[in-house]
Amino acid sequence: MLIYKHLSCMAQCLFALLYTFFIFKTCVMKANRFVVFGLLLAGLLVSAFAVPTESVIRGKVIPPENALHVFAIIGTDTIKNTIVQGSFELNKLKAGTYQLWIEATEPYQHKLLTDIIVKEGEITDLGEIQLSVK
Repeated sequence: MLIYKHLSCMAQCLFALLYTFFIFKTCVMKANRFVVFGLLLAGLLVSAFAVPTESVIRGKVIPPENALHVFAIIGTDTIKNTIVQGSFELNKLKAGTYQLWIEATEPYQHKLLTDIIVKEGEITDLGEIQLSVK
């Protein structure tokens, strides 16, 4: 999770640097260099302290060949994703308490997980989820 936050901040810093460099290059003849340098510095400072706010639920379903889809349910909202080789990730979630429903194929039964707490800007890793035979 810590690496994810640093990579996101690094990407934001790089974007801010390139954007400000473009402004600097186009404005250097029209504006005072100190003003443009101040904008560059301000852009870097703002992006350096930015924290990603995307929340994620992820996990791995065992056995992987019998897991099809995963559904995250909060209130009346449902988010769906395909399970690939047993792994799933649901991105861009809002904070709250979710139910997770895993669609399985025969001879396994679908699985319902409840009370999954998702916090703002954090990854909720459910680890391995074992399907049961009917």
